[in-house]
Amino acid sequence: GDPWRMGILRSYLALYATDMGDYAAAARYHQENLAAAIEHGQRKQAAELLSNLGHVARLVGDGTRSRDYYERSLAIYRELNDAQGVESIAQALQEMA
Repeated sequence: GDPWRMGILRSYLALYATDMGDYAAAARYHQENLAAAIEHGQRKQAAELLSNLGHVARLVGDGTRSRDYYERSLAIYRELNDAQGVESIAQALQEMA
């Protein structure tokens, strides 16, 4: 299938899985999209997906993994000079403290 459409579908499936409490499935869909984003050099999308993975890890109580994903996302946002992304992730990290 079309990789772009598959990515959109996986994003919706990840949101649905999160809403249903199927965090393993949500993480899997986010991971698949992250791999595609990295493969295609889509850095902002990769940062967003790392943030999503951080959120899912946080929901299952894995603070270490959540912080790691958030830190990786933050690093990309900083490289991209994306102030909104930096602020969003900094807030998520602060909420974990």
